[in-house]
Amino acid sequence: METCQANNSTDGETLVVVGDLILDQYVSGTVRRSAPEADVPVVEQERTEYYPGGAANVATNLAALGTAVVLVGAVGDDEEGQRLLSLLTSAKVDVSGVQVLADRPTCHKTRIIGNGRHLVRLDREIVTPIGEEQRRAALDPVRQYLPHARGMICSDYNKGFLCESVLQSLIREAVSLDRKVIVDPKIGDCSRYAGVTVLMPNLDELRLLSGLPIVSSTDIDAAARAVLTRVHPQALLVTCGADGMVLYDLDGKSFVIPGRASTPREVSGAGDSAVAAFAWAYLVCRRPLKEAAEVANNAGSIAVTKSGTATVAKSELLEVPCSGGS
Repeated sequence: METCQANNSTDGETLVVVGDLILDQYVSGTVRRSAPEADVPVVEQERTEYYPGGAANVATNLAALGTAVVLVGAVGDDEEGQRLLSLLTSAKVDVSGVQVLADRPTCHKTRIIGNGRHLVRLDREIVTPIGEEQRRAALDPVRQYLPHARGMICSDYNKGFLCESVLQSLIREAVSLDRKVIVDPKIGDCSRYAGVTVLMPNLDELRLLSGLPIVSSTDIDAAARAVLTRVHPQALLVTCGADGMVLYDLDGKSFVIPGRASTPREVSGAGDSAVAAFAWAYLVCRRPLKEAAEVANNAGSIAVTKSGTATVAKSELLEVPCSGGS
């Protein structure tokens, strides 16, 4: 058994992460009674915690794996935006490519947790596509950093930053530079993702992309092959939650990566940890696709055991067999 480690010549090489930036807030406390004015629980607030979410979570997970990261996205000119930038800077993420927008608030999700149980989530966001000037500005840091980077990860949460024109421009830029692009998709429009190297949908996203119902493993296979036919990525990695992952390569071969037994504590952000770990293993460690998928599966299973929107450090990743071949 060999641990997926980057060697000295690759460890710390830059990856560019582009996408929707989210500030995740967790307000936790104890519930002992219901409110007299309405039949709702009263949470006696005990602590408040903040975490980077969305593409920002992908970036912090990569930084936790020892990779230099340039993040491209946007926050609002508000307290939440400043807090998110501070969290990212503390995690050693390069935020020079993050725009601060006066006309758009920072995407902010507040989860209220009582007695360890999620009670409600409050979202503040604007999801309309960013303006033309902001779209042009999004490409500048990518053109500056991508020529010297190992590759790019696009994390699409459908919050307006990775609109179709931006995403297609990013992919064209990467293809022109012969850089690999890993995309975590959200929109069910395959044409948006033409030219990507690896597409990493979960089951809901695969259903939207394929337009097919998914009930069984046979349905997953049919939907995946429909997306492969339309998008033509080098690989399609479908994340199936507790059931693990299924990897499809360009030759049509499929590999099932079984889920690892773990007790979920918080599933939010586990997909981001998996995307980051896959990108680290595939782009930085230069592991074959199947081994990188195994590393991603391990990272996701570790992330769900943690509270909040968690990161997975290199030291936490379980050893995976170097089976060889992609």
